[in-house]
Amino acid sequence: MMQQSLIKRLQGIDPSRNIVFTAIEQLRNPEEIKRFYREYVEYLRTRGDEKVRETAKQVANENIGYVVVYYGEETSERWKSILEQINHPVFGRTNPFNNPVAENYFRGCMDAQNLMEERR
Repeated sequence: MMQQSLIKRLQGIDPSRNIVFTAIEQLRNPEEIKRFYREYVEYLRTRGDEKVRETAKQVANENIGYVVVYYGEETSERWKSILEQINHPVFGRTNPFNNPVAENYFRGCMDAQNLMEERR
């Protein structure tokens, strides 16, 4: 019997949500995390625009690296130890929440986002 796509399973949890957030929240097993990464790269190769298709691994690394730091140090370290190639697009392998300058930057970004949402 053929195994269901991990991407499809995760999309079934919340089809309107970015799959990276759902994966980070749901996956703990290293083999599942690696499988998600492989499927996600292929997903980007087949569904992204031309630039994304050409750089699918880089996009996957940056997307996962960007999102995972918002889930705290334990989750971030778990994913970064399993997927050593992922990096935050600005801060690299550093967890910005362990860095006072980066933390202030993120707080400013979050404040700006909240303000924009309030104005809608």
